[in-house]
Amino acid sequence: MENIKGTEKKKNAFTRHIQFILLLYLAGICILYLVYLFSPKYYRVSVSIVRPSEKPLSKTESADKPDSKEAADDPDLLLSILKSRKMQEDIISRFNLLKAYRTKDMDTAVSILAKRTRIDGRKKHVIELVFMDTDPGRASLITGYYVENLNSIMKSMAAVNPSSLEQEWIEGKLSEIRERISLLDARISELQSRYDIVADSDLSQLTRISGRLSEDIYLKTLELKKMESSGSAGQEDITRLKGEIALLRRTLSDLASLKGLLLPLLRELSVQEALYGSFAARVEEVRRTEAAFTPVAQVVDPAGVPERITRPDLRLLLVINTAVCGILAFVILFFDLLKHLGSI
Repeated sequence: MENIKGTEKKKNAFTRHIQFILLLYLAGICILYLVYLFSPKYYRVSVSIVRPSEKPLSKTESADKPDSKEAADDPDLLLSILKSRKMQEDIISRFNLLKAYRTKDMDTAVSILAKRTRIDGRKKHVIELVFMDTDPGRASLITGYYVENLNSIMKSMAAVNPSSLEQEWIEGKLSEIRERISLLDARISELQSRYDIVADSDLSQLTRISGRLSEDIYLKTLELKKMESSGSAGQEDITRLKGEIALLRRTLSDLASLKGLLLPLLRELSVQEALYGSFAARVEEVRRTEAAFTPVAQVVDPAGVPERITRPDLRLLLVINTAVCGILAFVILFFDLLKHLGSI
């Protein structure tokens, strides 16, 4: 009887332990689900930033700096900018994160932002940027702004290099030349309006008109001499012919004055236009060179708005609860087995 009672007692203890484990497992599920419901939800957005390719050195650079590491430093430059205090403060100001993080201290906001951001530069050609936030839309915008502001900072840093200074000087000269060309065009238009004539760029039209006027003056002068020598023409005809000759001479004199005024203006206009073309070609070359040698951050896939909650991970919590309860069940049942076998 005592053996039967002992066996029944052990079975009852075993059953109670099984029930305890099941209740503990269900209680753990309920507690974890409540924690999941009331804890803040975090959404993760990740982008892959392509590292800029190495810059080819010119012949002069190859000769003078055979061990140049400018290209190799560019990826490190990208990482430094992404992790910089300026980048963090720009993001906090842009998205008003002081209010979102419920803090008035910039250092605290920077610390929170740094904890939610993970930047992995261990890969050779790609920088992985991961950001988490409680607002999925804001998480996507901040991740995209990381890349946008990265390019903006790199361009501002490139603005102080010699190529940019040369470009700025050339653009200033182009502006001066444009103003001078405008003044010359206005002066030429004013002269043409005053003399009521349109002159071409090489003044060939004025030359032809002057030649015809000179020819008319010569012919009318010969005609006047014949009329005066023959005495057959009346005084009225002679007076009229003299008036025509005087008018032609005045017109020819006006054309000569106009030509004298236009000639230096047109020459200067031609020089200014040639200078403008030369400077414009040079500034385009400088822009292409600067664009080729300025690193630009590009992303493989743009940051989208996440739909799935990243943290807390309910499935992971359930796995942890199952593992803890499983270990506890194994320990309890192991001791029950030892008791059943009479070892303890």
